[in-house]
Amino acid sequence: MRNEVRKQTRLIERKEQCEVAKQCKSNPKKFWKYVNSKSKSQTTIGDIKTVGSNGLVSVINTDEDKASVFDDYIAGVYTCEPDGEFNTLPSRCPTNPCENVTFSVEVILDKLNNLKVNKSPGPDSLHTLVLSELRYQLITPLCLIYETSYNIGCIPSEWKVANTVPIYKKRQQS
Repeated sequence: MRNEVRKQTRLIERKEQCEVAKQCKSNPKKFWKYVNSKSKSQTTIGDIKTVGSNGLVSVINTDEDKASVFDDYIAGVYTCEPDGEFNTLPSRCPTNPCENVTFSVEVILDKLNNLKVNKSPGPDSLHTLVLSELRYQLITPLCLIYETSYNIGCIPSEWKVANTVPIYKKRQQS
């Protein structure tokens, strides 16, 4: 009986997933509702038992009291050090193991020539077609940016920004 119930519940769940997958293009809200229902945690922090300074055990069950107990615990574990107590850390400048690296105009032009102009723009909303059309005007500034960035050992902070989007890939039919 238990196996039959388990089989039926799995069948119902599989049908629900197939229905969501079929409607994901026409009804993306249903898809994201299903994804969020699977990814968000449904559990909360249970009751906390604490021993007070007088030795009495108390049970804490409200969110505000739980936050207060955790706050008191963390405040008791860490200490605040006065300013100037520690020496400042030395700056970390990377050493250049590759001394003879140069960014040539020809290599940058070759990369710009080989851009795929039919691809969608990146997180900066700059289309590759624009980069391809302006490649001769962009060669010198890009060369300067790359050389300066390499020589000082830092990259612009904008280059570290990325938008990551999960893409549903349909299960293969067997």
